Amino acid sequence: MKHIETLRNVIASFEGVRWATFGTREDHDGGSRRQIAWVKFQLEKSENGWRSLEFLTWCLQDASRDHGAAVLFPVTAPPVLNEPGECICFVFEVPITEEHHDRVGILATHLAQTKEEDWPQCRA
Repeated sequence: MKHIETLRNVIASFEGVRWATFGTREDHDGGSRRQIAWVKFQLEKSENGWRSLEFLTWCLQDASRDHGAAVLFPVTAPPVLNEPGECICFVFEVPITEEHHDRVGILATHLAQTKEEDWPQCRA
């Protein structure tokens, strides 16, 4: 859990990120079980929120190419039952396998380094 918490902390440190939470879940893929680590976060409706989403999407997508499968996708509660315009969140999932048990830590390190190097030129 240490690495997924580190990944959450890096994501939460971006300007424009309102909140972020993390956890793991079990996935059944073709009869075999595997753990999925996830970080869920919500963005402000602001220039930095939009730029954070753009940067995180690029960085996590780029890292996934080098370090294995991972996915970033939107989720939302029904706006009609909640507060429209305030429901959408994003989830980043990383499969954890015996072969790639350190994948989350590698992605967290990559994101932290890329943020330090490239984020200052991207923020509003």
